[in-house]
Amino acid sequence: MLPTTPIIFVHGIKGSLLATNDRRVWLSPFDALHNTAPLMFHEGDAVRVAGLLERVTLVPYLAEYVAYAGIAEKLRGLTHGYIFTYDWRGHLDTISDEFGKFVESVKAETGQNPSIIAHSMGGLVAHGYVKQHPENISKVVYVSVPFRPGIGYFDDVNLGARVGLNKTILNKEAVFSHPATYYLLAHKGSNQYEGHDFFDAREWQENKWSVFKDSSPDVSKFQKLLDRVVTYHELLDRNAKLDIPALIITGKCFPNNQRQLAGGSRPKVPGDKRVSYESAFPYDTFSNIQEKDFCVSHDKQMNNKEILKTIFEFIQG
Repeated sequence: MLPTTPIIFVHGIKGSLLATNDRRVWLSPFDALHNTAPLMFHEGDAVRVAGLLERVTLVPYLAEYVAYAGIAEKLRGLTHGYIFTYDWRGHLDTISDEFGKFVESVKAETGQNPSIIAHSMGGLVAHGYVKQHPENISKVVYVSVPFRPGIGYFDDVNLGARVGLNKTILNKEAVFSHPATYYLLAHKGSNQYEGHDFFDAREWQENKWSVFKDSSPDVSKFQKLLDRVVTYHELLDRNAKLDIPALIITGKCFPNNQRQLAGGSRPKVPGDKRVSYESAFPYDTFSNIQEKDFCVSHDKQMNNKEILKTIFEFIQG
């Protein structure tokens, strides 16, 4: 039996389609197979959200990338299934405020507190609101949310991230321009990148990280961005007592880079290829918390039948 109470799903980074007035800029089959223009972020740019990224078919019936098709299909079968989509390039504090308005609109429409299912970075978006307004939430399910990020995301901004065969759409210039990038870095004081502070702009300049290797960005402006991220991290890291049932979905089967030692070595820890097991737990104290571990890689979790079955049984229970 499927739940009849309202459920809101919040996707992770790269999880929504983005478009301008004349074309899709994230993500088309062409983008996955060819080098294209870097997907830069500029405050107030013409890029808009064009829905959830469910799948990208590269070769019909032969090759496709499935992102969130599984959870989307489940939600379409519900009386009150909702998806909160957002521009995953932007500042998470702003996106969390938008999420709060979405939650309150669902509550007003249905007359019930919604349950939240959040994957990856979507959990950081959702939890900023959940911590401040737990009275508006029924239950939460966090699927591999990087509450204690490691160093893998630093590689994306330092070197760029390949998307299929495309080496340019998320090159280091593009990723550096995305404010969301910095919310996924190891938190200030965590010492995950031994001897360095990701939230000191001068360190980026002195070490020639990312675009500082080839250009001279405004250090003062960059520091303001980093300070804003630290403020949101402090909200997430502050322990709160939440009278909400929570389900934490984790992974332990795959090796993850969680920290880098001073000599450059990166000890491996259990995880799901992207988020380590130890990273997936919020700092807060829940009235009732359950944990389920699945041997499923990060990008396949929201399409896995056993994970989805576990999630909906928890919400229905």
